[in-house]
Amino acid sequence: MRPAVLAALVVCAWPAPARAQLRLIDGGPAGAPLVLELSSLELRIAGSALEARAVLAAGGRLEARGTLGEAGIEAAVEALSVDAASALPWLLRAGPRPAAEGVLAGGFSLRGPLRGPLALEGRLELVSGSVAWAALRLDAPVRFAGRVVFLGQPIALSDVQILAPRVQVDELVGREVEARLAYRGRTLDVDALRFHAFDAAWLQRGRVWFEEEPRFDLAIDAHSAPDAELFAVTPGDKVFGRFESFEGGLRVRGRWTGRDTWLATLEGDGTLRLRGGRLERSAILPAIWNALAGRVPLLKLPRLPRLLDRGPRVEELTSSFRLAESALHTSDLVLRTEDFRLTGHGTLGLDASLALDGRVALTQRGVERMFAMTTLPIPKTRLSLPALPVRIGGTLDDVQVEVDASRVARAPLLAVLKAPFSLPLPGRREEAPPD
Repeated sequence: MRPAVLAALVVCAWPAPARAQLRLIDGGPAGAPLVLELSSLELRIAGSALEARAVLAAGGRLEARGTLGEAGIEAAVEALSVDAASALPWLLRAGPRPAAEGVLAGGFSLRGPLRGPLALEGRLELVSGSVAWAALRLDAPVRFAGRVVFLGQPIALSDVQILAPRVQVDELVGREVEARLAYRGRTLDVDALRFHAFDAAWLQRGRVWFEEEPRFDLAIDAHSAPDAELFAVTPGDKVFGRFESFEGGLRVRGRWTGRDTWLATLEGDGTLRLRGGRLERSAILPAIWNALAGRVPLLKLPRLPRLLDRGPRVEELTSSFRLAESALHTSDLVLRTEDFRLTGHGTLGLDASLALDGRVALTQRGVERMFAMTTLPIPKTRLSLPALPVRIGGTLDDVQVEVDASRVARAPLLAVLKAPFSLPLPGRREEAPPD
């Protein structure tokens, strides 16, 4: 948008109050006027000193004092209170019309030469009510402070600070939001953006370029709040797991190409670490048991359902990853639980889809729990299994696991499993296939 130009002060009376209208003509392509209507405007001028009081027709008031001379203007608005429902649609004309309620209050100072750029510094607070603009919703109290340079050059903002107790974007809710921003030359610098969401603290830094397709380059760090209860990872309709703590970092670059396509533009890299808690469901143990049962069909072992309702406790989940092609690509995924240890590589899609290959090894507790789920007696002979190849697909809320037990020798397996069935071993001895 080009600088707005003061076109006309239609009526101005001094010293008696009068009705007035200010029209600011936008120099941009739209050419739409900004109309600020005052039900009364009172000016007092003594030499270079000026004093103004105004009542807005839509509701609100302002009081200003300052000086006006050949060198320029210097003024301070000491009291400002306006109706948010009227003021915000006037200020935020780009995009959808904002819905607002409540009161905006604040104060600011204006300095600069008459024929040069003017600097506006001040604060503005939504002291009550809320603002909804497109997918964004802010609840009072919301505080804005900063410095704006406008007229005579492209608009620039510096030392911008925003504090808000609650911000909602679509279904994402952030609390205790604090932002420090700067804007110049169609570039937004995010010095720090802190907020709490999902029982975790998030810190974001980086830069956004406002072009035909806005670009961004951001660094995001996150960690769970020290006093947080178990937080849930919910990729879809079902909870994948609840964890005691998490920390991670992400450097991400991309372009805003639209709500349905921007995720495909993301590139970056990061790390993730989850500790404590529990997986909501178990797919690993049933897959291992069913694969072993397939190796000894003579015993006719009972099969387990693909997913069990209660998963194991988690010791730690760690991974580094590369973000590209709408997925996280990892080569060092490690998941340690009380039942098994899983290592793997592959992808986790941003749509929660899974495509991982790796190996899984049971702990002794995992062996005992696996037998307990079948209601069979736990064998007295220790069942020793190698790490088994595993393939994981599906989605986070509907995991599909395939375990390859083809390299597990049948004879030792029969020796352990036959006892509950009082079956003799087959006459022919089978050896394990070579590795």
